[in-house]
Amino acid sequence: MTNYFSTTLCNCEQSVLSVLPDGIDCSYTPRNSQIAGIVMLPLGAALPTDWQSAAAFLDAIDNTETAGRKGKYFIGIGDIPESEDITVRLGRTHQEIIGRRWTLNFAPGMAVASQYAFLQNLQKTRRNFRFWFATMGGRLLGGANGIRPDFVTAKTLYGGGVEDLEAAKLTLQWQAMVEPDRTHLPELFDIDSPAGLAPGIDGSMVNFKIISQEYYNSSTNVLTFTQNGGTIPTDSVVGIYRDGQKLFPLEYVRTGNVVTIDTATHYEGANYQIVIGILE
Repeated sequence: MTNYFSTTLCNCEQSVLSVLPDGIDCSYTPRNSQIAGIVMLPLGAALPTDWQSAAAFLDAIDNTETAGRKGKYFIGIGDIPESEDITVRLGRTHQEIIGRRWTLNFAPGMAVASQYAFLQNLQKTRRNFRFWFATMGGRLLGGANGIRPDFVTAKTLYGGGVEDLEAAKLTLQWQAMVEPDRTHLPELFDIDSPAGLAPGIDGSMVNFKIISQEYYNSSTNVLTFTQNGGTIPTDSVVGIYRDGQKLFPLEYVRTGNVVTIDTATHYEGANYQIVIGILE
């Protein structure tokens, strides 16, 4: 298993410093860092033809496929703490970094039986997959070939509080010399800009108008948006949520102001929310 993420390894004395922007002291808006989604692709399955294309990724994903030829995705909340340097001492004063180790902690959804079964499958120490992860800032990390984990564990947590909810915890670890390649691909996980603000073309901040409609204890998977005169503008940012968890684009179909939740995602009594953001 190799996760170099680089074809050239050299020591510091021989390397050349890479370029930086001229206006290094100018202000910029950093992206949100929370991990929002993971795509897993079985080894042997066809890689996305273009890892920087949402359409190519979606062609490689099918959560209902059972033959092991398609990838699986899930959404949740996660983080990656500071990586651990792996070093070797060469002589009395010389210490070399020979690798780095990363840990991704992720809390996926646990609303339906298939999600629980997926965690059980991962508990069998399966590592025969590669993965990519997405952030709330719209980043997708993993490069053309994804990341190969060398440690995988999944757990279900049952808290003792009267209001505690069942929760899942997934941990993925891998080793490499450098960070994985990344791109900006917010449309893959339908990640929108923070409510109320979005970056303007010139880097300035502009306002969003946020409109929301809730559907409590829903007995149907067909949701009709009646706010804003029943109109969802074609250039608006749209987020669909179930029980507070944002849905992936493959989990619903939107036709005009009607949103149809996939039957594999919907369950009786679910609470839905449609949120649209309109650039003013």
